[in-house]
Amino acid sequence: MGVRYLFKERLEAFWNFGLKPSEENVVNGESKEEGQTVKYVIRGAFPFLKRAALLSVFVNLVGLFPAIFSLQVYDRVIYRSGLNTLTALLIGMGILLAADLILRSFRARVLRVAAVRIDGEIASRLMNKILSIPLRELEAKSTARWYALFKDVDTVRVVWSGAVAMTLLDLPFAILALVLIAALALPVLPVVLVGLLCLATLSWYSSGEFRKRRVEEFTRARRRDEVLAEVCRGREAIKALVQDDSAKRAWVGSYNSWVQESFQKNGEMEDQRELSVSIMLAVNIGITAVGAFAVINQWMTVGGLIASNMLASKAIGPLSALSGHWRSIAHSREATDRLNQVFDSEEEKQTTGLDLPMPAGALRLENVVYQHVGAQKAVLKGVSAQIGPRGIYGVAGDNGAGKSTLLKILRGLYQPQNGRVLLDEYDLSQFSRQELSRWISFLPQTSQLFEGTIVENLRRSNPDATDEQIIMAAKRSGAHDFIAKLPDGYMTEVGEGGNRLSGGQRRRVAITQAFLSDAPVLLMDEPTNDLDFATETHLMAVFKSLAQSKTIIMVTHSVRLMSISEKIIYLDKESKLHVGSTPEMLKLLYGINVPKPATAVAAPAQPAAAQAAVQPAAATGTNGAAASAGASTSTGTTSVVAATEQTRRAIPATPPTTASQGASSDEGGKAAQA
Repeated sequence: MGVRYLFKERLEAFWNFGLKPSEENVVNGESKEEGQTVKYVIRGAFPFLKRAALLSVFVNLVGLFPAIFSLQVYDRVIYRSGLNTLTALLIGMGILLAADLILRSFRARVLRVAAVRIDGEIASRLMNKILSIPLRELEAKSTARWYALFKDVDTVRVVWSGAVAMTLLDLPFAILALVLIAALALPVLPVVLVGLLCLATLSWYSSGEFRKRRVEEFTRARRRDEVLAEVCRGREAIKALVQDDSAKRAWVGSYNSWVQESFQKNGEMEDQRELSVSIMLAVNIGITAVGAFAVINQWMTVGGLIASNMLASKAIGPLSALSGHWRSIAHSREATDRLNQVFDSEEEKQTTGLDLPMPAGALRLENVVYQHVGAQKAVLKGVSAQIGPRGIYGVAGDNGAGKSTLLKILRGLYQPQNGRVLLDEYDLSQFSRQELSRWISFLPQTSQLFEGTIVENLRRSNPDATDEQIIMAAKRSGAHDFIAKLPDGYMTEVGEGGNRLSGGQRRRVAITQAFLSDAPVLLMDEPTNDLDFATETHLMAVFKSLAQSKTIIMVTHSVRLMSISEKIIYLDKESKLHVGSTPEMLKLLYGINVPKPATAVAAPAQPAAAQAAVQPAAATGTNGAAASAGASTSTGTTSVVAATEQTRRAIPATPPTTASQGASSDEGGKAAQA
């Protein structure tokens, strides 16, 4: 058994050319050196490329023997009727052909391993790099442009391990073929040299795109793919709003631009290819004509003439193929530049490794200024505020005022250009996203699920969550009710982007993900968007329960949801921030007067009962508990709900009917207008 294992190990080592899979063949996305560049990755594949070059030496040496065989057959076997010589030559050529097959197979295998190494390393590093690039930089480019980078990886791999690599490895051996031609058939050498000169000139002419470092056809192809990706991403809107014509115009415009450039460049390449074929034919004819003249004058033999024709193809073949590979080389060079540019871009803050105590949840903004990439003006200008610890804070403002941007800054996804954000006494800029995720949970405005089951999507936010924690979070968000009624329950496949679930169901799953982290700070961007009235009521009770131990900051246009806030943060059109109590801000923003709750003299224990009613709602997540918690809402909140029942999520059309309320509304409207 040991002998068999040793034989197998030696055979694998011979097949891998002495390279141990654990050392060389395993793709590893991590690097011990700084500067994750394409050049470093290709340098790591040099051992494979060197072995391929070494094998090419033997392959090309063996490739010369057919010409020697023809020379011997014509000069010795035919003229001397040497059948024994022919037999010996055939046996030798049989051995050489078998060796040639083995060597070529080994070289192809080495290049495949190099391809896997290059592709795997670059793709792995690229994925890690994209995930480490700040969100601000990721949003500055389209999704299709980031996706196109992985096509650039394919381009680099093909050039360094495909037909282009083999052509470059075979090119130096043209000199050896020329030496043999000079030794066997010197009179035809000038013809071969003239052919090489013509092909070299053609190759230089076809390398224009390489010298310019730009392939316009592929640039237009990327633009075509971006338009196509945008059309596919907006397919629902195109269908619903009957935007077929505009979508087709956009795609046809980009497609025609690409086709025009492709047709022109491919026509030039076909002309150059046909010209190179004509040059090779002319060289063969010239060799035959000059060789015949030389044979007549006894300057060379017939065997030398035949051998020189075969050697000429070995000499000028790689150079002829190179003229057709310049575009691929230029494309690879351009792709390498783009990849290196991404690898050299800014990265997020790395994990500090410090195990700090759980913060209380107090957030403080100090003169925060933020401006998007390419924007003309700042979204936030000198914003300062103190939020928490604990309680519910609503964020209001017009569309585009910067509410979602404010939440992303509080989450650490955006880094302000000036100012700072503090969590308790710690500056957020010193922590990584991974570290902040334990302290700050974030619900984006758009619910993005990934293909897989519901439970797989939930575990994305907390891989260590137990089944009990998942079910508890789902009950809090109201998602458990509909999940439990599905045929496959939590193992239900959500489809691409969660398209097998409704918008409200996707939203509840996303809220469950936010609850799973159990962070002391909850940032919710339009949490009740796409939700029905009953689910919104349930979440209001849950939020009030969680606010006793957590800081909840929510962006919302729902007046009902805003009414449970302790304070409201308003972003005006000038990107200034205003903070006030809920009654004051509701009156200022929406013209709603919230009457003060009546003093409870006879029933002092009522708040405690209401508090007890809210706790089960957060724990069980049932509609009955949410309803009982909703019934215990303060009188001020109840009046807001009643006043806005018919105009939910909208500003009331008419102010309250009393004179005092009307005056207050006018004052609030003037203040809001100011």
